[in-house]
Amino acid sequence: MVQTQKALFLTSTYKYEISSRAIPKPSQGQILVKVKSVSLNPADWKVRDPKRDFIKHFPVVLGHDAAGDVVDIGEGVTTFSTNDRVFFQCAGYIDDDYGAFQEYALVPAEIASRIPSKFSYNQAASIPLVLTTATVGLLTPIPFGAGLSPTFDLDVKYTGQSAFVVGGGTSIGQFGKLSPIPICNIIVVRELTVILAIQLLKILDFRHIITNSAEEHFDYLRSLGATDLIDRNKIPDEDLAKVVEGLAEGKVDAVIDTAGTAATQAASLACLKNGKHLPTVNPLQTEVPENKSAVFIFGSTWVDYNREFGRAQWAKLEGLFKTGDLKPCRLIELSGD
Repeated sequence: MVQTQKALFLTSTYKYEISSRAIPKPSQGQILVKVKSVSLNPADWKVRDPKRDFIKHFPVVLGHDAAGDVVDIGEGVTTFSTNDRVFFQCAGYIDDDYGAFQEYALVPAEIASRIPSKFSYNQAASIPLVLTTATVGLLTPIPFGAGLSPTFDLDVKYTGQSAFVVGGGTSIGQFGKLSPIPICNIIVVRELTVILAIQLLKILDFRHIITNSAEEHFDYLRSLGATDLIDRNKIPDEDLAKVVEGLAEGKVDAVIDTAGTAATQAASLACLKNGKHLPTVNPLQTEVPENKSAVFIFGSTWVDYNREFGRAQWAKLEGLFKTGDLKPCRLIELSGD
């Protein structure tokens, strides 16, 4: 096996450069993956913001999502074999070895999953960050999430209850040669946390699963489990709370805000029942009432406070996607020419 690889380095806040670095060796509990496909998320530009204090040094290898083949296994790993196809969330902001934007990446085996045979690398690479944002936001214990199922037990049911997923929007991943990274396939992911959040709420048996979206996506969102659709082009964010309460016949039991603007955060809090906790994808930009609480979702299972939850999640994902209980995003494959 060769000893060096190509990687895309962030060399300053807004500048990238392709260079070489050593291929890492897996330590105990880790697997080394030959990266076949990665996705681009809003988080990939957010982490570069100096105000967020993610980047501790330059250059750095980033990228949050990857799928590929296991090529080496660290001591103690019994759940994977070489040549297994896997998908996983990356964390280059912790160490370059864990970034997605390179030919080979390391990941702890306990927070990776096999790719079901019916899925391509591209489909699998669209999943990790948006899924984990939804699961952490909805399921993990308060204050990190809404606390719906802190052990990732999807047999827990909320029959008869109502939920609002803010930001139905577009639901398309685009695949093609959309980047100068000559090492793998690239997927652009937009607003897909919504897609996984709706499916999770359906599994948990919520009666009303309300979301706002462009009308052209209504049929698709209904197919995933949404029960009530609001046309985002007709109802402004400032009026969302009133409309949601009308559909749910009162305030809702759970909300996840995947837009994260001041207006959507305010609407989410307004339609949420007292004593409930709002997860949102951006830092808080609105006042939180005393009888409610809110948190900026840190959608990662790398961090210590989400790791136990993450182990339970990643152990079940292959089965959930294999049975169709969870579905990846739709992809438009582009030629890249």
